[in-house]
Order: sequence, then C-alpha cells, then structure tokens
Amino acid sequence: MNFGFAERRTVSTIMLLIGALVAGCADGEQYEQQSNLRAIAAYYSQYLAHNRGQLPANEEDFKNFIKAKGGEALAHKGLSVDDLFISSQDGKPFVVKYRSDKSWPLSDVVAYEQEGRDGIRHVATSVGGYEIVSEEEFRSQKLARAAAK
Repeated sequence: MNFGFAERRTVSTIMLLIGALVAGCADGEQYEQQSNLRAIAAYYSQYLAHNRGQLPANEEDFKNFIKAKGGEALAHKGLSVDDLFISSQDGKPFVVKYRSDKSWPLSDVVAYEQEGRDGIRHVATSVGGYEIVSEEEFRSQKLARAAAK
C-alpha cells in the first residue's frame, strides 16, 4: 500500500496523539500516587502563611490545622487527616519538618517519603510544591546539608 502525503500526515498526527495520551496517563498516575504529599505541601504552605512563616510545632499542631482548614473536604473524599500523612508509594508515614527539628537534612523540603520506591522519592517543597527526585539526588542533598553544618 502506498500512502500519499495527506495519509502519512494523518497517521503521524494519530501517533502523536496516542503518544501524548499515554504520557498524560502516566502523569495522571504519578499525580494520583502522591496526591497525599501534594496536599501536605499545600497545607504546609497555608500553615506558614497563617502563622507568619513559623513552622508547625509538631505533628499534632499541624494535623489540628489541617482538620480546621480541610477536614470536611478530606472526609468528603473518604480520607482522615491521618490517612493524608501516609505515602501511597512506600506505605509509610511521611517525614515532616517541625519547629523542634533542628537537624532537618534537606533545604527547601518540608516533607518526604521515608523510603520511596523504584529509586525515586517524592518530596514536598517549602513553597507548596512537589518534586520527584532520584534516590541519588535525595542522598546527595542530605549529605551536602549535613556536611555544611
């Protein structure tokens, strides 16, 4: 079968759309896998804004803030505040930065997965963002921060 220019262009367009759809699904799955950490990042940023940049005193303080600001929304989604603090990647509670933690190992990171999965960890940043870092990047940041002290 001999395709003309129009047919080749149509096939190319379809292939590009399929590729974009597949990539979009992968991004959507990645988003769903760590929507808890995204929420933690957003609530942390809100906490800082409501408390003049002061970090949560401890886990209880932070959870009480989340309950006051978003408890109903979480309940509507069938989640508790405690559920929010669990990573769907490694099944463990997130490590969160609190006021009393003077030896926090990562700059600009406010929460991260304890172990991650498949050589990557998800981290929440101080500006309410979210990043995926390799285990190597995570360890090198942690070690660099420790060496600077």
